[in-house]
Amino acid sequence: MRVAVVFFSGRNREKIRDLAKGLARGIEKQGNQVDVFEGNRDANVKLTIYQYIIIGLEPSGSLSGKVPDSLRSFLAGSGMVSGTKSYAFVSRAAFGTS
Repeated sequence: MRVAVVFFSGRNREKIRDLAKGLARGIEKQGNQVDVFEGNRDANVKLTIYQYIIIGLEPSGSLSGKVPDSLRSFLAGSGMVSGTKSYAFVSRAAFGTS
């Protein structure tokens, strides 16, 4: 299976990047092909070829739990992803992960 791990960094880029890469290593050990992308920096990534998409985010710091605009614009330009299996994770922080 082809899997895309896309993470969106904020203040603590290394933490969310390390989480995404660790998750990718675990998925690869199960025999899948995994590509890791940084949504803030990688432009023109087409996710149509992937059977599974994983999205990683840092907490926004607000209690609203709002999805960042950068994720929306990334997915809008990434091809046909409707109906694709997906999973999302949020890095742990003292506040804002609920």
